[in-house]
Amino acid sequence: MSDVEIINGGSDYTTPPNLIVYNPTSNTIVDTVSLDPQVPSQTISSVDIIAPINGLDSVEYKIFAINNSNGIGINSMQTSSGGLVTCFMETPFNGFLDPQPFQVGDEIYVEGIQRVGEAGISGLSTGTSNGDASSGEVLGEGFNSADHNFQFFKVESYTSTTTIVKYSVAGVTTNPGIAKSFQSGYASIINRKNYPELLPITTRGTFQQNEAVTFKW
Repeated sequence: MSDVEIINGGSDYTTPPNLIVYNPTSNTIVDTVSLDPQVPSQTISSVDIIAPINGLDSVEYKIFAINNSNGIGINSMQTSSGGLVTCFMETPFNGFLDPQPFQVGDEIYVEGIQRVGEAGISGLSTGTSNGDASSGEVLGEGFNSADHNFQFFKVESYTSTTTIVKYSVAGVTTNPGIAKSFQSGYASIINRKNYPELLPITTRGTFQQNEAVTFKW
């Protein structure tokens, strides 16, 4: 990876997010520490590559931002057997001014929602997806975008007076698990309008004449 092109730097950041490099073909994260975003004015203005990212496959990689500071926090939530997720959002004392942060049909990035038995504050899932809840393992596949190949969800319903956001994981998973009714203050929702779009620029590696090479058998 030689550079990162900023299509959209996102907005309303108070601290820089963490950036991960993702292979959408194999659905694997290939790097979590080498990209350092610069956020001088609440938006990503540049990305420093602080360590080489080599050995990439010949596919179009994606970059996702996690641990974002520009989302709206989730206080508590309810889930249904049909996959509908109801989030009661953190709200300013006098409510949100127009334009509202969400509206029906908006795409959203969801992170930090903890399932019963789950702990941690990372933007990536920390639980175990299978097992018996009584044994301390975390059941289900989760409610976050990162749990489902960094998929954006759609707002199914939004109530501005009480700031309630509803979205659905139906069609994405049949076993999301059981979310904690009260989140620990780290779960949040970011409107895609505020979420960054970053394009990794990759170049093909070359060998130099007389360069030493190592063969593995």
